[in-house]
Amino acid sequence: MNKQILRDTERQLRAVMKMSRAGIFATESKKWTISFANKRMAELFGCTVPELSGKAFIDYIHPAYILIMQKMTCRSCSGGMLRNLRLNCT
Repeated sequence: MNKQILRDTERQLRAVMKMSRAGIFATESKKWTISFANKRMAELFGCTVPELSGKAFIDYIHPAYILIMQKMTCRSCSGGMLRNLRLNCT
């Protein structure tokens, strides 16, 4: 695929994610470093988008759920998919 097409597609995807009313974020590496988060995701975590950028997503997980998230990450990295992951923020 042409590099320009990839750049345009990424830009369009980011625009859609940014405008979404759902909390959306993307991570890099197995350390779950947040590379993108929309405003709604930041609101769910009680911070701003710039405050989330570069932070480890796992730092926002309750200690009781860290092992579960790590197992899900390993499954995802080995070709599995994370489906219907919901964060209940109270």
